[in-house]
Amino acid sequence: MTTNSSEGYTLKRLRSYDSNNPKSIKFAVKDIVYDVTDSDSFQRKGPYEMFSGRDSTYCLAKMSMSPHDVGKDTSGSLTEKEIEDLNGWIKYFDEKYERCGVIIE
Repeated sequence: MTTNSSEGYTLKRLRSYDSNNPKSIKFAVKDIVYDVTDSDSFQRKGPYEMFSGRDSTYCLAKMSMSPHDVGKDTSGSLTEKEIEDLNGWIKYFDEKYERCGVIIE
């Protein structure tokens, strides 16, 4: 379901697309922004609500569901295995959700 959208999102702008805005929910991984509006998992009380409107790269790489890890910088902190795992997540998300932009900062 990959769409090549080059619309730029700052992390601040991405925050406005959280579960408080159920008509348009987005999240990011490895600087790719996905539209997950139609997924109950990212809606209020969903298991991945904490990722909505946020960069989830660190959490997915480290397999962490800690709210303190959401949005953490991954620069130089990931192992080859974690990078490989992230690429697997991107493949999964590309099959399930539409890419709607990229993170710019």
